[in-house]
Amino acid sequence: MFRLIRFVLLTLLVTAVLIGTVLTGFMVWAPAPTTQAIMVALRTQAGLHTRSLILPDGTRMAYLDGGQGEPLVLLHGIGGNKDTLLAVARHLTNHQRIIIPDLIGFGDSSRPEGVSYGPQAQARRLQAFVRQLGLGPIHLGGISMGGQIALTYTALNHSQVRSLWLIDTAGIWSAPPSEVQLAIRRGEPNPLLLRDEHDFPRFLSVVMAKPPQLPPPIARVFARQRLADREREQAIMNEMVREPTEKRIRGLTTPTLIMWGQLDRVVSPATIPVLQKLLPQAKVVVFDDVGHMPVMEVPETAAQAYLAFRRGR
Repeated sequence: MFRLIRFVLLTLLVTAVLIGTVLTGFMVWAPAPTTQAIMVALRTQAGLHTRSLILPDGTRMAYLDGGQGEPLVLLHGIGGNKDTLLAVARHLTNHQRIIIPDLIGFGDSSRPEGVSYGPQAQARRLQAFVRQLGLGPIHLGGISMGGQIALTYTALNHSQVRSLWLIDTAGIWSAPPSEVQLAIRRGEPNPLLLRDEHDFPRFLSVVMAKPPQLPPPIARVFARQRLADREREQAIMNEMVREPTEKRIRGLTTPTLIMWGQLDRVVSPATIPVLQKLLPQAKVVVFDDVGHMPVMEVPETAAQAYLAFRRGR
């Protein structure tokens, strides 16, 4: 029996080494296909399936869809896409239906030229998307730019939003500026925009308190995607700043969870009391030692806090 156990363990070890060696080889020689394969595996693990539809304006909107129950639509931030929310989604699909679109201009969705990508334009596209899926009233969440769009959508369709989940949300420009905002005001390079294909680790250190150590070939794949959209991202940031959200949302009674990382350098946690005055019924959860991305830094804890909110705790 001992010999059999030793043989099985040795076989497993050799198999793991071989798989690791092969995977490392793929990362070096074919990083883009390897990255795509990893993302597909993570989507499957989260119980999500890739779909798309054509909006009335002719643009294609890609999205992830999975789970059962009342629909929760989650919106990514600038520089992100539907996969940004995979880590937290995998802890939610057993509880409800999760729908995560690539907003127009991002990910696998259309990138039309000469159109607005501001929060109000994106909220109206989201309105068409929700209507086309026949979802009816939805639960809605968003991180950073996605939070600003979620607030704008709710202001336009307050009777069609059952609850709001705002994660380190942008768009509250009367709040104290963040470290990133102050750097931009001083005329320094925008910390959220990549400078070259080796710049992704620096970017991660800005948006996360404890960023993961990605293999360099994979990091460069993500960097190249971001660099291709650099001008569009800057234009979208400019539009976001021109659209103040406060007047639209003042006094909204939609049940709301405000979630924040205490170490957020992108959107200051000092935004929270400003949001609380605008949304007097909101509940607040703040995570210590977490940056701008709770959904990636502490995904299970973030999901549990959201589910507790939905249960009314």
